[in-house]
Parts: sequence; C-alpha cells; structure tokens
Amino acid sequence: MNVTLTAEGRFRPLQPLELYRSQKYVTGIYRAALCDRLRGLGYEVEIDPRTGSPEIKGFSAEYLLEGSPRRKEVIEQASRMKQSMEEQGKSVNGETSLLNAAARANRLSKTFDRDEMKQRADDMDARHGYQAKKVVEMARERGPLIRSEVENEKMAQEAVTFGLKSAVEKNAVADMRDIWEASLRHGDRAHDS
Repeated sequence: MNVTLTAEGRFRPLQPLELYRSQKYVTGIYRAALCDRLRGLGYEVEIDPRTGSPEIKGFSAEYLLEGSPRRKEVIEQASRMKQSMEEQGKSVNGETSLLNAAARANRLSKTFDRDEMKQRADDMDARHGYQAKKVVEMARERGPLIRSEVENEKMAQEAVTFGLKSAVEKNAVADMRDIWEASLRHGDRAHDS
C-alpha cells in the first residue's frame, strides 16, 4: 500500500516523487559503501563503465556470464510475455517495463536451498580453474586496501569537482543529489587507478 504511519500514529499517503528523484543518489551511496567494504576486505574492485556497478577483479568474462544465468532467464521470460500479449491482440510498448515485469516474476518464482547453491557455486568454480578461491586467497593475503588521509582528501576534492562540473554541464540548475551521485561514481572509479 502507498501509505506510511506517522509518529502520531496516523496513516498518510506517501509522496514517492522525492524517493524516485533520490534513487540514483541512493544507489551511488550503496555502491560507494560496497566498494569501501570490499576494499577493506582486501578485494580489488573495478567499476563497470556500462552500468556503474562495482565488480571484484580477478574473474573472467566466461565465469561472470555463467554465474549470472538470471539475465538470460529474464530476457527469455520477457520474450514469452511479449509473445503472449501479442497473441491476445495487445500492443507491447516499452521493453524496459516488460523486462522489469519479467524480472519481478522470475524473482518470485525462485526457491533457494543453501547447500544446493553452495554445491553449484563450487562446481562452477572448479570448471573455471578455481577463480573465486584464488580471488579470496589473494584478498586475504593482501589485506585491507586503505589509502592515506592525504590521498583520500585529494580524491574527495577531485570527485566533488567532477560531480559539480558533470551536473552543471547537463542542467543550468543542478540538483545536489546529481552532484553527489556523480561525485560518488567518480570517486569509486578514481580509487581503481
């Protein structure tokens, strides 16, 4: 339901506009925190330039592709949904909406057995030369990847400068969330160099 309970104990409707406006910024915070946590555990992280998502270094494209079968399942489900709708005489606009609906349906149909999932992951790792095991061992040997206070301050200044420049290039008046999100994204990428 689109309601929330106030501190006074009354139900009020949500105004989701600000939540939607903050979505990219909040995603940026999550990704930055994830990168920091992974680096703190000794993992080298790179940022996927296409999606902006952090990825642990050390895995082949083949390993990652086999480890992400859900995308293929979602695309296949979206195709079946589109075909079914067209057979019913309905027009299908907006592939993104269709993919989102297929992803939700796919997620709801999943059941997880922890032992089975572990066995599948171990089998896949063996097929790919134990990449996951090697990455974990290297992270443990390496220890936390921590920069000095001076390096952190310099990176933060560069990230904020980039974020401000990036946001005002797109709009005459920039939303602070856009500046912060661009700064976070730039800071994560700069950390890799």
